[in-house]
Amino acid sequence: MDDSFPPQSVARFSRQLNFFLDIEESASAASALLRRIMECKIALIGVGAVGSWILKELVQIGFQRFVLVDPKQLTPADRVRNALFDHNLLGKPKVTVAAQYINSQAIDPETHIQQRPLDLDTDVEALIGPDVDLIINTADEPYIGATSIKLSRYCIKKDLPLLVAGGFDAHLGSLSELIVPGRTPCSDCYAIYFEKALQDWKPISHPVADRRRGFGGLPSMTTFAASAAVLKIVRLYSEKGGDVEKGRGEFLFDNYHIDSFKVERNSDCPTCGDSKTLQPHEN
Repeated sequence: MDDSFPPQSVARFSRQLNFFLDIEESASAASALLRRIMECKIALIGVGAVGSWILKELVQIGFQRFVLVDPKQLTPADRVRNALFDHNLLGKPKVTVAAQYINSQAIDPETHIQQRPLDLDTDVEALIGPDVDLIINTADEPYIGATSIKLSRYCIKKDLPLLVAGGFDAHLGSLSELIVPGRTPCSDCYAIYFEKALQDWKPISHPVADRRRGFGGLPSMTTFAASAAVLKIVRLYSEKGGDVEKGRGEFLFDNYHIDSFKVERNSDCPTCGDSKTLQPHEN
C-alpha cells in the first residue's frame, strides 16, 4: 500500500490487498484498486435480503460512499434473511439501519438515504443524484425486470455500469448480470431475447398450493448471490477493467451446477443498438 493511505487504512485492509493481488499484477495496482473502491459512489436500490448482504460485503471490502433506496421498515421476518437485522431496530427504515451500519464501519463514510420506492415513473436522477459511479438494483417490486429496464435506460444515457442482482422464489442463487454501456447487452436486449426465447413457454402451477406459510430463500442462497455480485464489482474496478460476462447464471444448490447462457447485444435494440460509438466504461 502506498504512503498516502492513513495508518488505519493500512491496518484494516491488509487482507483485502493480499486478495486484490490475485486480481491485479502488482502491489501498486492493488493499492490503486483499493483507492478506486474507497472513492466510488454506489446507488443501492433495495436493502432487502440480497441487497443487505451486498452492502455488508462492499463495506467490508472498502466501499464507503452510498446512496441507499428502500421504502420499507425492518420487520421480524427479516431476521432470517437481512444481513443487518437487529431486534432492537425493528420498525426502523431499512435505509436508516443500513446507513447506521456504514457509518459505524467505514473509515470515511458518506451516506444519503431515500425511503422511497423505485417506481416506473420515478425520476432516477432526482432519486439518486447526478454523481454516482455505479448502480446496483436488487428491487423486486414492482418487478425486478421492469425496474432494471428503467435503470438500464438511464445508465445507457449516463454511461454508467448497472449491476442487476438479487432474486426471488427459486432464483436466489443468481450470479447477477453486469450491464456496461457499449460492452454488454442492456436490459432491453435481454427483454427482446426472452420475448423470442420464451414465446412457446407455458407457466406451471407451484407444487405448494397455499404459500402463505412459506419462508422464502435460505440465507446460504442469499449470501452466495451477494458474494458473486460483489466479486463482479471488484473485477469491474480492477486495472484490467474486469471480465464482463454477456449472460446470466444461476448456481443450483442441489447438484452444484451453474446453469448459464449467453445473450449478445441486439443491434436493433432501441436503447443501446446505436451505442457502438460509446467508449468502454473507464474506471
